[in-house]
Amino acid sequence: MGEVEKKASRRKRGGMLQRNGIFPRAVTWRRALAVAGTWAFLGKMVTAGGGALIFILLARLLEPKSMGAYFLAFSIVTVLGMLSRIGLDKTVLRVVANNLAVGDYSELRSGLLQIYVIASCVATVVALFLLFGGGQWIAVRLFHSTALERARFLLVPWMVAATFETLFAETFRGFNDIPKASAFGGALSRTLCVVGLAICCLAWRQIGLEVAIILTLLGYCVSIIWAAIELIKLVSESPRTTRRSVRSERVMRTTWPLLISNLAIFLIAQAGFWILGTVSSSTDVAVFGMCVRLVMLVGVLFVVAASILPPIIGRLYSEGRIKQLGEVMRGVAATVAIPSCAVLAIFVFFGKSVLSLAFGKFYGSGGEILAILSIGQIANVFVGDCGTLLIMSGHQRDLMAMSLVGCAVAVGGGIQLSAMFGAIGMALATAAGTITLQFGMLIAARRRCGIWTYVNFADMWTLIRGV
Repeated sequence: MGEVEKKASRRKRGGMLQRNGIFPRAVTWRRALAVAGTWAFLGKMVTAGGGALIFILLARLLEPKSMGAYFLAFSIVTVLGMLSRIGLDKTVLRVVANNLAVGDYSELRSGLLQIYVIASCVATVVALFLLFGGGQWIAVRLFHSTALERARFLLVPWMVAATFETLFAETFRGFNDIPKASAFGGALSRTLCVVGLAICCLAWRQIGLEVAIILTLLGYCVSIIWAAIELIKLVSESPRTTRRSVRSERVMRTTWPLLISNLAIFLIAQAGFWILGTVSSSTDVAVFGMCVRLVMLVGVLFVVAASILPPIIGRLYSEGRIKQLGEVMRGVAATVAIPSCAVLAIFVFFGKSVLSLAFGKFYGSGGEILAILSIGQIANVFVGDCGTLLIMSGHQRDLMAMSLVGCAVAVGGGIQLSAMFGAIGMALATAAGTITLQFGMLIAARRRCGIWTYVNFADMWTLIRGV
């Protein structure tokens, strides 16, 4: 087959795959992942750095009570945004990547339409809850915040914007357009918000909570409008094939297990704050919270890898290239494990010094907590991205089951152990829940897909020797 025929064959199987860079021609998977990983890493750094700058600037612009209300508003929007998406952010990854792999653009367009219609309907229901009593109940009865009560109406557009920002980002990730996924996944909105707050710092010494939320909203709005325009252009350029539609019932069958999984995983990570808040002192909560934030550094590269793997998993699985898929996933896990193990060693052996240096001497007492949480977090790295494999292969119910088991271990164990050992007991329960979840997903992925995704130590040793 000549070069012209080869190019025509590639276009026939999916021109957008070529244009958006899923396994670009004449490159190995390592190079393809390195390019995509660079964009994903930069996006994560801009998003995380922008978020940190936002809170630094707000601390200078808001009174302490208003700052506390902003934190509460942010947490409310995060939880309600998760409920509004009902797992559709994971569903859209599978719909886009799998249909691109087989070149079914008609079903891709129909699936996208159904997903965004469902997301709009659910977001409307949540918005009505906030507008007609729910927002006031949360602000007054739950958090006893008058500042939050005055700003409760702004939570509605903020929640809607946060919902669609994540949805747009995951859609572009499904197309394997990592630069746009990174930009529209928070980097653009956070940067615009930082610029707005910096101007306020120069012009005024203090602003109100409502102004702070409006500035945040403006960043979100620019991001999602731009993302919508880019997505419409991308979909309109796709080839026209035989018309096929995706029923909303099919989308919901895929989505509801993902919603439960997301909530269960959220509880594994966050239940410790609520449990310690009821059985222990506020100082224990503060130390535990700082350790939870810091331990995320153990798996930061895993998060980057997880953001670029879904379209590759979808394509290889759809094409039946199971052996190559296993090699790719184990190779990525080995690559990520090397720096993660280095961070783990630092946190386990020098956790007290790290906490004292980063947050002050008071937090140095959390060295044991940091070590325990780090050991639990490293399970995420060593088992590989088996959760995404379950989602992309259509086995989201197995993911849901494993998430519920892990959640039961973390919450049930946390209630018992925190009453006896305080924050250390909660750390043990959280680590146990995380490990249970990860190894449960690993076994489910092997049973359903015939793939072991854990770290290949031979690859890991080869990489170390190469360095």
